[in-house]
Formats: sequence, structure tokens, C-alpha cells
Amino acid sequence: MKNELQKLLPESLSLSPAMLEQMQHHWELLLEWNSRVNLTAITNPREAAGLHYRDSLAAIEHGLTGPIVDMGSGGGFPGIPLAIAMPDSLVTLVEPRRKRVSFLRTAVSRLGLKNVKVSMSRAEDGPNQPYMSLVTRATFSSPEELAALQPWVEQTGMLYFYRSSSYEPVPKSRRVLYDVAGDSRALDLLRPSDLV
Repeated sequence: MKNELQKLLPESLSLSPAMLEQMQHHWELLLEWNSRVNLTAITNPREAAGLHYRDSLAAIEHGLTGPIVDMGSGGGFPGIPLAIAMPDSLVTLVEPRRKRVSFLRTAVSRLGLKNVKVSMSRAEDGPNQPYMSLVTRATFSSPEELAALQPWVEQTGMLYFYRSSSYEPVPKSRRVLYDVAGDSRALDLLRPSDLV
């Protein structure tokens, strides 16, 4: 997977061999757990390199700053690849499902990610303190769901919604289109003040 990922990275986004190795280790762990806990439908390394890892890193090219919260982290996307690529930024993985939380805690420990915390909670629970950036691949679309995200982000921060380009944009967001290995993807960028 890591060799495929390296081919997909733009020149502006360089990862060290150690970072690529950590992402490979995460992928192997994900596959190991996937038979017991439904973490991903993607099991092909080439597809995973693009649609999981390269896609997760897209927000870095659009002003992502820490501290970061990954809402509905699941198997750790986009939070774990971002934490690996941005070791100086604190990343909190928020996930409500116990089995997935167990996987995330195991992955964070095995990968030695000192900049990552795992929180078993939901968006509606609210944060202890707001973050500069919220990233999510979960599909938040109703006004109530979007409103629940507002307390998680500083007023000067940004929300990053990862989408297939065929999905409707998040209301009031600015859409950025990009290509990942022939698949058209989108980041919908939204300021917290636009959630009200």
C-alpha cells in the first residue's frame, strides 16, 4: 500500500519513509481487525492508498491547522493519516461505537502516535474545548447534525467535509474538487459562523 501511496502524493505533500511505514502498519492492522469489526469495505491496497490515505491527506493542501478533531473516525480516516503527516498537531478521534474505539486505541498505541487521543462520544455530546479544525468523512447533512458540530470548532477555524464529488455540497460551504487515482473527490470547507 505505501508504494502505491507514494506514487499518488503531489510534490507539495512529502512524507518521510517513517511516515509511510506508519501508514502501512495502520493498513495492516486495519485489515487484521476488519474480519471482526466492520472498518472498511476497501481491501485492495491500491484502492486503499488512494481512497483512504491519499484522500485523508487532502485537507493539508487547503489550510488544515491543529488542534484537529476527526468526527466519526471509524477506522481512523482521515484522522490517523493526518496525525502521522502532522506530528506537531494534536488530533482527537471521536467515535461512538465501542468496537471501533477499541480498534482506534489499539492502532494509536501500536503506531506510537503521541499526538492522538481517542474519545468515545458523539457530536451531540460537545467538546471539552473547541478545535481549530474539524475533519469528517461521516455524512452530516441535516441542519440539526451540522449545528451539533459548531461547538467543536473555534470561530476562526474551519470544518472539512470529505465527499464524493457526486454528493450534494454541504449547505453554505465552499467546494474544492480534486482527483485521487481517477476518482473525483470533494472537500466542502465551512466556517463555524456559517453553521447558524
